[in-house]
Amino acid sequence: MIANDNDVPSIGTIVINTPPTNGIVVITDPNNTPNNPNDDVVTYTPNPNYSGPDSFEYTVCDANSICDTAVVNITVIPSGIPYSPIAPANCFNVFIENNVTVAGGSTNGSLAMGGDLIINGNYSVAAQDCGCFDVNGVNIGLLVNGNVNYTHNGTPTPAVVTVAGANQYVKIGDANGSLTWYKDELNAPAPIKITPDATYGNSTYIQLTGTSPSLGVDANNNPVFESNVFDFGSAFQQLKTNSLDMSGFANTAQLTDNANQAISNVGLPSTVKINLQNGLNYLNVTGIDLNNVNSFIFNQTPDVDKILVINIDADGTFNWDVWAQTNIALADSPYVIYNFFNTDDLNIEGSEAVFGTVLAPFANITKTVNNAEINGQLIGKSLVYEAGVTNCANFAPQLNAKNNGGTPPTAEFTVDNSSSCLEGNEFVFSNTSNTGLDNQPLHPITYLWEFGDGTTSSFMNPSKSYSGYGSYNVKLTATNTFGSSSQTIQVVVTQPINHPVITQSVTDVGNGSITREFTITNA
Repeated sequence: MIANDNDVPSIGTIVINTPPTNGIVVITDPNNTPNNPNDDVVTYTPNPNYSGPDSFEYTVCDANSICDTAVVNITVIPSGIPYSPIAPANCFNVFIENNVTVAGGSTNGSLAMGGDLIINGNYSVAAQDCGCFDVNGVNIGLLVNGNVNYTHNGTPTPAVVTVAGANQYVKIGDANGSLTWYKDELNAPAPIKITPDATYGNSTYIQLTGTSPSLGVDANNNPVFESNVFDFGSAFQQLKTNSLDMSGFANTAQLTDNANQAISNVGLPSTVKINLQNGLNYLNVTGIDLNNVNSFIFNQTPDVDKILVINIDADGTFNWDVWAQTNIALADSPYVIYNFFNTDDLNIEGSEAVFGTVLAPFANITKTVNNAEINGQLIGKSLVYEAGVTNCANFAPQLNAKNNGGTPPTAEFTVDNSSSCLEGNEFVFSNTSNTGLDNQPLHPITYLWEFGDGTTSSFMNPSKSYSGYGSYNVKLTATNTFGSSSQTIQVVVTQPINHPVITQSVTDVGNGSITREFTITNA
């Protein structure tokens, strides 16, 4: 710093008048010349996890008390390797680990779930092509890893899920009796329709806009019903890791009250203004403080250079009364994310719209009270959705990982049943492999399952059916950048029961008696 100054005295002093806001400044004298500021060293150290602008003021005086003052402006660049925290969601507008229940509203983009789709009312999906997931080149607007539960099947109550985009297709993992109509009931060309049974005119169904020829699909080529299209287990393991890593950054948001007086992030008033700085702005709040704010005003619009991460500490059940947001629109929403990193049940309430992605990978999300829009991605453990529109505004920025890691994974898994009869056997594996408390967003875990019969899987939580009886050693190997480990469990497929066949015949009749002969034959 001194090297940039002119005519620094050899006898005099150097002092810090105004310290930095987000760090500390220390003046040292390595040459032990206490009256000579010329060779002093001024060192600035930012606060832990801080990135963004900072400044301090210093004064240099000579022996005659002639002084000069200057301001040092600093930009702290975040450390770590950039990554996309929402990338595992594959651009899905709504991305849910388990079941989704819909009874109203719509998702403007694509919808994906690792469990079942429960249809309790009319719902629209994929009107806009803002996704990036396809199967064999066909865009997927609705992905159901499990099956579809048509609650109103057999009743006159309409409950229709409409896939609005003409170039959007559907994938369902388990047919469970459902039927895909690539033509209508008269075998005439028509948009594709999925019904709960063989009744074409059912009041509850999934209706596509696209046709079999326009999408290039049919019962034998890229059919609707197909299992293991997407590994939701691995995706949500990464999303949970990313959410926890994001929550570890220190608060850096610069806030003021309605009178433009600077305030901290604790004990927030009803009106809060935020001065977004270039780079990453972290606003860390409790659920109580989040609900205390009625009006949240952006003095600068979020954009590619000004990104806002809101970490919400709301353990357990949280009823979110969404605040009103000023000076932000749909186009700005890709640069804001609400990170509910420890919430188990998230109820979205109030009457205001959300501008930004809602990341709640541990939470069961309910949106039945709030009728306003969500302008961003919605990511959670399960979802009940009855009102409002979720608009396409996928989270765009890259963040810097707080933890670069160094821990190899520990392979762990359980199986629902260690023994099963050959007929209809299925083993469901639950993978609990982990890296302990070391969240490593840059180093996700990959998996290799070896089922002992020559078959394998790379899914996190696969299921397996065997074609022959016997004992099988199931081995799971978990791997990341820093190493791997394995665990093996034996499962047994038992022989089918040989039910005996009993036949009888009459060998003698007479003298008031009948003699019968029984023959038992093992099958």
